[in-house]
Amino acid sequence: MLARCGQKAAAAGIDIDLKQSDFREVAQVLAGKQFDCVASTGNSLAYVPNADIAKALTQMDMLVKPNGYVLGKRNHITIYSWD
Repeated sequence: MLARCGQKAAAAGIDIDLKQSDFREVAQVLAGKQFDCVASTGNSLAYVPNADIAKALTQMDMLVKPNGYVLGKRNHITIYSWD
């Protein structure tokens, strides 16, 4: 998916730095970077083991600038269990 996204971005004249990471290590992968908003879209956090949810959210929080946001669906983190 990242390769295809990179191709589409290049075709549109967009220079983008794409990264892949496990939620539990995302702050290390993006070391030194901070954002106004970090979002978990869809149901992606459901793939993090229950024991590691706090670690994943802490990693996301480490990437947020002061007064920034960690968002999911409708401005809050939502996890669905389809099982």
